[in-house]
Amino acid sequence: MRLIDEDKLFQETEENMHNNPHSDPVHTAMHKHEHCHFLCEIDKQPEIDPVHAAGAVYCKECKYHDDEVYPSSEWELNEHQECWCNWWDNVMSLNGFCSEGRKDDTKND
Repeated sequence: MRLIDEDKLFQETEENMHNNPHSDPVHTAMHKHEHCHFLCEIDKQPEIDPVHAAGAVYCKECKYHDDEVYPSSEWELNEHQECWCNWWDNVMSLNGFCSEGRKDDTKND
């Protein structure tokens, strides 16, 4: 698996469709039909999360994240923004991520 620039693929495929090299009307129609089909297939493809593709985990789904533990009273929990990371012993953004984390299947995505 690899991440690609879908917009660029779509643009180049559409340009290729319009730069039709065929002079025969049947081949011209087939060329456009094939390209239209391919454009539809590009649009149907699932999106891949680059964090997960790289083998990392978001803090909000990690087994090391703890909403309750803070080292001192100066830290205030903002439920939607921060959590305590037991791996790094520090406050982390829920939308943060790292390669040390491990997905906790009991946490909601």
